[in-house]
Amino acid sequence: MAIRISQDQLDEPFQNDPKLLVAAVIKWWGDNFPEALFDFTMDHLTVMAEAAIALAGRYNITGQPQVCAFANLMWLYGPNFDDIPKIRKILAAPRDQEEKIEQLYTKVPEALWTLADKKRDEGRWIDILTEEATGGSNE
Repeated sequence: MAIRISQDQLDEPFQNDPKLLVAAVIKWWGDNFPEALFDFTMDHLTVMAEAAIALAGRYNITGQPQVCAFANLMWLYGPNFDDIPKIRKILAAPRDQEEKIEQLYTKVPEALWTLADKKRDEGRWIDILTEEATGGSNE
């Protein structure tokens, strides 16, 4: 008899201990962008991961693999990549988190990712956390 574990069960430890999710995001970045991690201290990476988790949560993206995929996009295209209207529309749609991530990776044209990268605002990493602390958001 096979043991079946749902995605919710797999995600539960990450939702119960935010430090685990921060560590998972940093590990994801380290696995995918190892050379870039030399530019940041662990404190910087922690702040960036916390911002990625907070912004993903605004769009009901909370599962560990989906948050990591979302954080990947923030790393690649900037923490304000969701300022692009088509991208924001996908994120704000009433879809499950897996579908939102899939749509981002498969339905957004390269030209929009290029635009997001050109408009990247590295200051948003801190702004996101400030908004979380004060109860505001950019939406």
